Amino acid sequence: ASLRRLWGPCGVRVEALYAASEGSWHVGADVAVCTIEKATSLLNRLLEEDALLRDIGVIVIDEMHLLGDEHRGYLLELILIKARLS
Repeated sequence: ASLRRLWGPCGVRVEALYAASEGSWHVGADVAVCTIEKATSLLNRLLEEDALLRDIGVIVIDEMHLLGDEHRGYLLELILIKARLS
């Protein structure tokens, strides 16, 4: 919500995507703030649609400490690999 308040007046559209949200990626979004699970799902869909490079310009990872996590670390690693190889 704070990114929307900060960037909204500048015309930047921010979407929050997490497990309980009804949100899904819309081409008109400028910024998507996601959980690791939603980001993985989003990247998979964009790769299937061959739209990753068209729709995503920058990926910012704020959870790098999770790389070694036994439960979620592999998902973060997959995000980085998919983004790098596309």
